[in-house]
Amino acid sequence: MFVDYYFYVEDDEQIETWVGLLGLRPVETGGNVSVVLPFDGGVFYGTQNVRGVKVASTVQLYVDLFNYPARGEEAAQMVLRSLEKEWRHQTTHR
Repeated sequence: MFVDYYFYVEDDEQIETWVGLLGLRPVETGGNVSVVLPFDGGVFYGTQNVRGVKVASTVQLYVDLFNYPARGEEAAQMVLRSLEKEWRHQTTHR
């Protein structure tokens, strides 16, 4: 199974750190790991801890998937349905 990995980092120094730690090397095409320096810090808002790993918020995941080719919009809709269930659960259990 082919999997893509995306890492948001806060500065150029972190890019170098992750590239070194993971032994990454640039490729012209077919890469499956992207270290991303975002335009602003909004992608870090609402991060979550999942099994000891800091991950993007569910809302950020939705946005990222929605804009991703190769069935990204379909995956985003699954995330949205999950969010809707969570929100309904929260509003009925107050």
